[in-house]
Amino acid sequence: TSLTSAFNTAGPIYQVSAKIFDGLVDYDFDFNMTPQLATSWEIASDWMTMTFRLREGVTWHDGKPFTSADVAWSAMNVWKSLHPRGRSTFESLVAVDTPDELTVVFRFDKPSPVVGKALHSAESQILPKHLYEGTDVAKNPYNTAPVGTGPYRFVAWERGSHVELEKYADYWDAANVSVERVIVRTIPDASA
Repeated sequence: TSLTSAFNTAGPIYQVSAKIFDGLVDYDFDFNMTPQLATSWEIASDWMTMTFRLREGVTWHDGKPFTSADVAWSAMNVWKSLHPRGRSTFESLVAVDTPDELTVVFRFDKPSPVVGKALHSAESQILPKHLYEGTDVAKNPYNTAPVGTGPYRFVAWERGSHVELEKYADYWDAANVSVERVIVRTIPDASA
């Protein structure tokens, strides 16, 4: 029903949405945070604040700039209230400050170290505020034709057949994306 995992935990959605959207961070094989949309971060020793410095020059697939406002809006309006796991993961999140377009500060009312393991593209997907704010997020048409910041741009969804993605030419790390086109086929027979 959707190609965004921002408020949905269905496993097959991740196979598509994580190619369209980047997370604040990614994780290495030891589950340590590595840069993605955030290039650096500071986590208070008491886990009451997390400050992220965002990557410069990132754009949404529609060409609009990605900013701290997108992160703050997604955290407070989607992850915290709509995502099934996010409601508990981000329960202690009380505010997200955006002192400038490339800085995000999460503020908690009690220590929340679990958040440090939930900031990847499949779990805490950042939605474009300019396309979602003021809409019913769950019914927004961009859920089935997503606009992300990731390596692949949505092209088409032939329901029951396939989803087609193409390399996003203006992706911040385009030099390291070698596959030009991705087709995710729907195979309705689980035994097949």
